[in-house]
Formats: sequence, structure tokens, C-alpha cells
Amino acid sequence: MTHTNNRPTLHITWGKAFGEIYCHHASLFIPYVSGSLFSPDIILVGVTVRANNIEKGEINGYSDKEIINYLPCNHVEGGLHIPLNSTPIIDGISLNSWTSLKNGERGAHKEFPIRLIYQVGTDEVNELPFNHSASQTPYILSEKHFSNIKDGEKVDVTINFD
Repeated sequence: MTHTNNRPTLHITWGKAFGEIYCHHASLFIPYVSGSLFSPDIILVGVTVRANNIEKGEINGYSDKEIINYLPCNHVEGGLHIPLNSTPIIDGISLNSWTSLKNGERGAHKEFPIRLIYQVGTDEVNELPFNHSASQTPYILSEKHFSNIKDGEKVDVTINFD
């Protein structure tokens, strides 16, 4: 796998089953040049999930939860490719729950991912934020690809971080 950019990239394969969209699998590419002869085989990866406290349709607070795992990585040209083979991380990335309004439209955002994090070796922890205040979570960014997908089909989406 060759990456032509030098920015972190989240690759998500969404699937549809029984009329519901779900995250089939995902991977993360991070630019990385080893400063030593030994490159890491396992890195820390996590997702932060926000749960809004909603009362009478208004958000009056929130709580954040970190879901962290150590995952194996593959060395590719220009960086590291990390298959996100962790059900809690996949579930966190694909979260998209809303309150419902009387007309069936979405109300307030209830639970959603606000960022990914990763740490290579003893380097500092890096944050890859989703612009959730602009409704740019992985599910919402991918939603435009869901309209023509049928049960049993999949669609690939790439999200680039700045």
C-alpha cells in the first residue's frame, strides 16, 4: 500500500445489512519516518467518544470517554498503516446517534466520536480531531455515499486530516 500524501488518513469501509449502515472495517495511515533502525510493530490507538447530556431537547453538558488499544501496524511507504481491528474502536468511530424530533428529523447529537489519538513508541500522543461542531464526524462525512447502497454492498470512504 502506497500513500501519496503526508497527512494522516482514515479509511472506512461501510456496509449495509438488514437496512442498517455499519462500519465493516477501518484503517488508519499515519506519516512516520523512524528515527532508529527499529520501527514499532505495535502502537497505541484510540477514539474519544462524546455523550451529550440532553434535557428537553437542549444540550446541557457532556462526558467524554476514551477507548484505547494497542494495535499492530504495517510499515508502508511514507508511514504506518494500522488496521483498526478493535471492535470498541470501530464502534466508537461509527457512532451516530441523535434525538428525534416530532417530524422525524434529527434533533440534538447524542453520541459521536470527537477525535482519534495515536502514539508511536514513547513519542507524544497525537490527536486527529473530527470537526464535530460542523457535523463532520465519520458517519456524517460518509453519509452522502449511503443513498444508493443496497443490503450486502459496501462503500469505501477516505477521510483526510489536516
